[in-house]
Amino acid sequence: VAMPSVPAGAKQCKGYNNKFGYQGPCPPNAHTYQFQLHAVNKSSLNIGTDTNKNTVKTTVENASLATVTLTGTFTPP
Repeated sequence: VAMPSVPAGAKQCKGYNNKFGYQGPCPPNAHTYQFQLHAVNKSSLNIGTDTNKNTVKTTVENASLATVTLTGTFTPP
């Protein structure tokens, strides 16, 4: 979904697999994931749904006031 309903005004760009949104862990081996949350200095970053992930990353980083990273490891059953 390019424009999720929650939170209001949220948008997504396509990720590494050319799909919208988080696809979930799927590797055959243990794999580490890092999620970053940014506090930004604008109410809107004016990013379109056709914007590539590198442009989104740069735009978010340029507007970032603070960042926190959550690291987790997925281990297949």
